[in-house]
Amino acid sequence: MLRCILLFLALAVPAFADMAAQDARFKKLPAGREISPPRALEGMALALAKTNKHGIAEYVDVKGAPGFEKALRMTVRKASENAWGFQTNAKCSAKAAKGEVMLAVFWARAAGASDEAQGTFVFELARPPYTKSSAFRFECGKAWSKYYVPFVAAMDYGEEDIALHFQAGSAKQAMEIGGLRVISYGKGMALGGLPYTPITYKGRAADAAWRKEAAESIEKMRKAQLTVIVHSISGKSLPGAQVRVRQVRHAYGFGSAVGASPLLDEGTDADTYRDLVRNSFNRVTIENELKWPEFERNRQRALDTVKWLRDAGIAVRGHNLLWPGWTRLPKDVAALQDKPDALRKRILEHVRDEVGAFKGQILEWDVVNEPVTNTDVQRALGKGILAETFRAAREADPQAKLFINDYSILSHGGADTEHQDGYFRVIKELLDAKAPVQGIGMQGHFNEQLTPITKVWEILNRFGALGLPIEITEHDINVWDDEVMADYTRDFMTAVFAHPATSGFITWGFWEKRHWIPNAAQWTADWQPRGHGKVWYDLVFKKWWTNTSTWTGRGGVAKVRGFLGDYTIEVRSGSKTKTVQAKLTKSGARVEIEL
Repeated sequence: MLRCILLFLALAVPAFADMAAQDARFKKLPAGREISPPRALEGMALALAKTNKHGIAEYVDVKGAPGFEKALRMTVRKASENAWGFQTNAKCSAKAAKGEVMLAVFWARAAGASDEAQGTFVFELARPPYTKSSAFRFECGKAWSKYYVPFVAAMDYGEEDIALHFQAGSAKQAMEIGGLRVISYGKGMALGGLPYTPITYKGRAADAAWRKEAAESIEKMRKAQLTVIVHSISGKSLPGAQVRVRQVRHAYGFGSAVGASPLLDEGTDADTYRDLVRNSFNRVTIENELKWPEFERNRQRALDTVKWLRDAGIAVRGHNLLWPGWTRLPKDVAALQDKPDALRKRILEHVRDEVGAFKGQILEWDVVNEPVTNTDVQRALGKGILAETFRAAREADPQAKLFINDYSILSHGGADTEHQDGYFRVIKELLDAKAPVQGIGMQGHFNEQLTPITKVWEILNRFGALGLPIEITEHDINVWDDEVMADYTRDFMTAVFAHPATSGFITWGFWEKRHWIPNAAQWTADWQPRGHGKVWYDLVFKKWWTNTSTWTGRGGVAKVRGFLGDYTIEVRSGSKTKTVQAKLTKSGARVEIEL
């Protein structure tokens, strides 16, 4: 699972009619604790040494600014491939604890010859893995615009751990930024109580052109014709018979990450958790217990968790066999980094052991996790170890589907082309090496910046050309606007379900008390569905679900176009009733029922 909060491309442009209300909300807040240094913007200009190959940063006098007399000016003379190709940096001596509620406040305007400008404010760890708590993209015009950016600290940040950035490298432009403050309100403040700059995303409009294409694709790719033929024992056709068609399971994988504790423990919350898992998902990923370190610490708990899920009739995804960074592996494995033969043996024996322990029980394995940035093992043993790992998994269980998994493919507004290219290259190298890779996992951890829906489709097209099914493996969304959270969940799920290359959609947890980002959970701590949780249910079990009644016509034939999956069909003619089970596949289904 991704250990930083990855953010998606949204447009944040102040709605001035609403800004007065946000200012009033800000004035009512307690003083808070200042995180940003007093002269952060001046320090940013100096830290960039005024110039790099893409442009210059200066600390300049400004006239008529709202409450400040100097500002950071960023002049991009040559656009870079990514926004962070030209970024300023300020380190903070203040500490911050995971879960602290924060607010960034700043002003920005286009400068020089630029009538419009765009940038990104970033709050992140100042060293690898650069864990981000906020990466907020904004647009501005010639007039000063004010931005409120609420967020939650994603980790514990020590002294000199916090880096503040403004990124502007994605376009040739000039902008000025002033009045920067980053304030902590501790863990007691509700994120929703802070002022905010309204956000939206491209493709949100009800009449957006992509919606028609998506609907047509869903109709074509996710539905088929179910033909029911009803006749008597003597073979006589029975027109006028009532036919009830009820879907009981999707063919497409809709699921969640789940925790072992609420599945196996006792208590009211655990009972409710188990009921939701049983009734909501046909596929799940066990969040932690199948990761290498956890599996070796408590094998039996992993076995018990898989058994519970299989007994409940739920398919299981195994996550993950090799996360090739030293910090992600058992300590004794990292200690073998200078002993390549022993290291290779330890890795491959583990893969055969764990996959073999669950032979025939796991639908899909994330064999290799996040190999683009986690490269310690590859440096020690060569890139070929990834293909060897897939082959070892295939030997241990020929039936399980073997996936690779990575992040920042659909994130950062689809603008992280370096990571996308790296992932594409790794997959292509594995396929060229004849490694048994059978699926592509794409994480989807969303925050304030939301990828345009057409960009999502474009990225899926690119990776779909590799000829492997794509699965969204770790979806969640964490923004301060519940309506945006619900709308983007609806649109992102729709785009993914509509794309012919995809085979599943897994959300990374659903309950607030068992979620790595509580605000992203679909269900509150007291088991109330939130807006985006209702969207999930409405799409999966209403809009994309077939439950209908019809009657047989001439020849005793009834036809229903339904979503692919498992069905219960009940036929009634006169006093006679019969119920049968059927599976609707892409090629359709023909069911004969004798009454």
